[in-house]
Amino acid sequence: MVGNAAEEGLLGQIANPSHGDPLRVVALASFVAGGLAYLAVRWALPALTIFGGIVVGLAVCLTVAWVLSNWVRQRRQARLAAELEMRRAEQSVETEARIAAMKRAGGPTT
Repeated sequence: MVGNAAEEGLLGQIANPSHGDPLRVVALASFVAGGLAYLAVRWALPALTIFGGIVVGLAVCLTVAWVLSNWVRQRRQARLAAELEMRRAEQSVETEARIAAMKRAGGPTT
């Protein structure tokens, strides 16, 4: 019964929109970068206390998260702006075609 429940739980998560969220990758990348920074600074500076290593790792983690999240948001906004511009261009062409059709038909142009 446990296998079926686990399988049903996993199948239910396939369409979960949060699984496609790029900010989840940002969180993982920043955590890994912070952990590696902690290990590197503790190896390079053995006299540094554990607390000092944690501070450096946390600073790296937060910096990487901030930079990557800004980059992801900018890409998302640029993609949305391009999509809206394409939609506006399509609607403009459609409007011009309708106006031309009304002029040919002799209908009102106001």
